[in-house]
Amino acid sequence: MSLEELMRVKVTTASRTPERIGDIPASAVLITREDIETYGYMTLTEILENIPGLYSINDYAEGGANFGVRGFWSGVPNDNVIILVNHVHQINDIFSNYPLNSIAIPVEAIDRIEVIRGPMSVVYGNGAFYGVINIITDDNFYGSTSIVGAAVGSEKTKKLFLRTASNEGDFDYVFNVSVYDTYGLDYPLSDMVSNPSFLPLLGAPIDSSTGGRLENNEKYFNFSGTFKGFFVKLSYNESKKEFYFNLPSFAGGTRIRNNTTHICFGYRRKLSDIFTIEGKLTYSKSRDWVNYDHLFSDFYGVEQLETNGYEVELNAFISPHSDLDITSGLYYRAVLDAADMFDLPSFGVPAFENTVRYLSEEDDIITRALFTQITYSPIDSLRLVAGVRLEQTPKYELGITRTVGTEPAVKDIWCLR
Repeated sequence: MSLEELMRVKVTTASRTPERIGDIPASAVLITREDIETYGYMTLTEILENIPGLYSINDYAEGGANFGVRGFWSGVPNDNVIILVNHVHQINDIFSNYPLNSIAIPVEAIDRIEVIRGPMSVVYGNGAFYGVINIITDDNFYGSTSIVGAAVGSEKTKKLFLRTASNEGDFDYVFNVSVYDTYGLDYPLSDMVSNPSFLPLLGAPIDSSTGGRLENNEKYFNFSGTFKGFFVKLSYNESKKEFYFNLPSFAGGTRIRNNTTHICFGYRRKLSDIFTIEGKLTYSKSRDWVNYDHLFSDFYGVEQLETNGYEVELNAFISPHSDLDITSGLYYRAVLDAADMFDLPSFGVPAFENTVRYLSEEDDIITRALFTQITYSPIDSLRLVAGVRLEQTPKYELGITRTVGTEPAVKDIWCLR
């Protein structure tokens, strides 16, 4: 595209309604399918690593790469940048972040990625201080298509991909499914440390490598359909990933298995030339199993994390004048269940043995919000944006149960706000 054509492209992430990139008073980046093919990106992480203004810290931990934005970075993977897939939150409610191992979207399914760099908390709430990344896989721009692909590559990488899309009258749908498997990087550990002589103290021989300890298997499916204003968005992610947990893995590698499901139903309708409404309900469920493998052959440590919840959004888009746009919304999210169960006796810390941390049965973690954003353009070369968001999370209780050896179970209740 020429610069003039690019500035006329419409994106929907900045204000939840289509607007031209040239009119957005924010730092916006658009990555198209053509860009992905031109540069030969193989994974979502590779794409995000090459977006201007984003930079990654990838220590091969369980959550995948952690992205900073415009000079800001957090030690918790992606807890200050919101990641959406087709406008559906991909949040993990255990840590309130967006780990990439639960967003294993194949690059062949991506139609475009819209990135808004900088604070977006008025529209998207807590967690959007660094910005918003919206991955679009349901843009049926090319009409009815069917694609079947298979690929093999270095590091024993294998991939199988299927996409089918149809545009028939009022009914549109896009279906993507992928299976991906790779052996992972194979590099000497001695090249990754300043003093290789310390490796045996960490349980890793000097001549050991990462080979066979960073394997990754992913299965991903999503479906999006629209009919006369009604829409449905479904996705399922299953990944089995080996990772490093601060220290080199022993034997087969430390493994995490993730299952994440998102189910979204909604309705959007333009009531008049100046008024459009949208409502949607999303249910999410996530579960992680971790098998730690460090330092010595009989090292033992397991962990299971699971959560589920739902969110409701009601939004109104008002354009009373060509120079004035108003976006208002109500937001409600309820985490119904959250638990972290772990038994890590080989770490040598009694508090890590047979412990369960959980959300009390009588409580949910509730987030309520109300927001309004106004965009006014008094002249063609000037756009003014102002907004306010009121957000509340009432107090809730977390419980913890410890059972160490033959001692009676110890139960504590924490009250958090």
